[in-house]
Amino acid sequence: MAGNLSAALAKLQVEGGYDLILIDSGPGDAPLLDALLATASHLLVPTKDDDASLSGVELLAARYQRARANGAAIQLLGVVLFDANPRATVRNRDVFESIEEILGDSGVQAFRTFIRSDKASAVDMRNRHVTPAELVELAEANKLTRIEVLRQTISGQLPPGKERLWSRDPSGLASDYLNLTREVLTRLAEAPALSGGVA
Repeated sequence: MAGNLSAALAKLQVEGGYDLILIDSGPGDAPLLDALLATASHLLVPTKDDDASLSGVELLAARYQRARANGAAIQLLGVVLFDANPRATVRNRDVFESIEEILGDSGVQAFRTFIRSDKASAVDMRNRHVTPAELVELAEANKLTRIEVLRQTISGQLPPGKERLWSRDPSGLASDYLNLTREVLTRLAEAPALSGGVA
């Protein structure tokens, strides 16, 4: 599986002219995860702030170490906290300390940027298939018509394609993603021998 995946990604990179390919994978499919660890050049691990999620980071770390022991060239880029409350400064500090403890003497640090919890924006992004930045544009345009949309929703006269947005101000979430992107690209640039490829 890893060989087939590597060949397919190499072909995609050449044909598409991509400098970087990102793969989003859940932890549930162990054979696929092992193939990705054997193929990718970098690993970015997202985690929530609960104990079960942090335990999941430790389990992934064991799979990562096994992949490295089996000859994989993958490098750990970092761990990012997501779905966090930006006002929970004490809790977030404790979580970052737990992440640093998990990372130990690996030389890798947790990303300082974290992704805030914003359920309404998450719903809008999934329903409309947009990025956080695109949602900001939709929300700005929606501010002008919010009262009219609410009236039409209540009366059942909302025209198709004019569904209500649940998020009021997704700009903080969009800013989080932008800052994380900068931080990820900076770390990739600091690893010149491994930059490019699949992450």
